[in-house]
Amino acid sequence: MIFIGNESLQSFIFRHIQIAGGTDFSCVVEDTGAWVSSPRIPEKYQHIFHLFDEELLLDITKNSGLAPEPDSIFSNPTSSIVALSKIFAGNNSETVSTSSIQIAYCERCIESSLVENGFAHFDSNWLFSSYCEEHNVRLSILKHRRRGGAISAIKKILTGDSATEINSLRKSFEKERYRGLSFNKKQKFESPVYFMPCTVKPLLRWLTDNIQTLKNNRSLEKRYWMRSLLESKFILPHDLEKICIELNTEEPNLFKKFVVDNFMKKKIGYGVWDDTKFSSQIYKVKGKSYSQCFESIGLGICPMSPEIQNIDSRTDDPLSNEILVENNILYTHKVEFGQCKLNIHLEI
Repeated sequence: MIFIGNESLQSFIFRHIQIAGGTDFSCVVEDTGAWVSSPRIPEKYQHIFHLFDEELLLDITKNSGLAPEPDSIFSNPTSSIVALSKIFAGNNSETVSTSSIQIAYCERCIESSLVENGFAHFDSNWLFSSYCEEHNVRLSILKHRRRGGAISAIKKILTGDSATEINSLRKSFEKERYRGLSFNKKQKFESPVYFMPCTVKPLLRWLTDNIQTLKNNRSLEKRYWMRSLLESKFILPHDLEKICIELNTEEPNLFKKFVVDNFMKKKIGYGVWDDTKFSSQIYKVKGKSYSQCFESIGLGICPMSPEIQNIDSRTDDPLSNEILVENNILYTHKVEFGQCKLNIHLEI
């Protein structure tokens, strides 16, 4: 198996389907002759990628703007692996309609890769760039408007031959219009403990019950989230994360007592094929039964929610939101759909 760290996911998938003798590249090349922005491996080819280490697949996927780290400690800790599972192990019988990306490359980089690595690849930096950072030259852009012509051109480029139908003028684009793609998001904490959806209600209740005590702390009284709790009554996950971090610093005894009294810490394992490949620590409400946890908040975001198994009828929309109101505080978060292999019986 051959790979290189800065290769795009589209290139990686294309090359290994070709190496395995496959002829159907529709999961990575659209019928318009462009890259598919969010590839989905059809089931007939999934065994090819089962041979790769899951951490390697995750790194390559992240380089192409997919499978980002969780947004906050109130997000689903398995979200990046759920995204990975959709790509490499999902029920991908049909091609998912996504935004397309022009196929761009640097001829000099292709030549260098053939000499240094013995094979060529398309760099992840070329997905949204107009210039090659290594050689400071404009990237060549495939002009093919049909899938067949683009596939033939990609095969030629990977062997070092020049594609005939190219230009150097790239269409204007904005990364933001490619829904579901996320770049340069790194994990903010080395070993975060994630708060599961069942913890949000008791946390909001505790904050409102203790708001005067917290307000008396001079370090906290001017925090923006303090005004949100007192005035706007509107809280987002990153606000709640900020609150927990600052309370842990400014009111450690008070906050830690609340956490210890109300929540239990649990370690979970998860992966695409190996449910112990990755792991995270989580907080959940004490006494909550995994099999009977039907919190209205977080269906599709808690990795242990039983509802996670029954989401086929729901829209997989990265802009979907759910709202919770507790003690007159409005809390909203992005819904995350999907599943991966999960092991909830790991020891801390």
